Amino acid sequence: ASYTTGAVGVVLATMLILIFGEILPQAGCSRHALYVGAHAIWIIRFFLVVMYPIAKPISLGLDCMFNEEIGAIYSSSQLTKLVDIHFAHKQIGQEQAKMMTGAIDYADKTVQDVMTPTDKIFMLNV
Repeated sequence: ASYTTGAVGVVLATMLILIFGEILPQAGCSRHALYVGAHAIWIIRFFLVVMYPIAKPISLGLDCMFNEEIGAIYSSSQLTKLVDIHFAHKQIGQEQAKMMTGAIDYADKTVQDVMTPTDKIFMLNV
């Protein structure tokens, strides 16, 4: 016998999968990732062995279809903003942030930007 209509069943199944398959696991694992990972390693290895015959051919097929993954590519301004965010959250120190920002901006520098005028230098007669 049918308990619900098709639309109600889809919505209910989606909500249950979202709550128990996404939200709760992420909430628990984000704060205790090492603990959860260490205690779940046996089940992960089990599924790696069981799913290998299915996953490996799919992986090889996708690699042939899409070639290599390009990953994330950032512009200079995005990298500078990323360094600023890490500095603001105290993930890197001020000297590190200054050095990274200087390295990112290095391509835009000219000799005139970094040279010291001759009237401001000191020379020793040897």
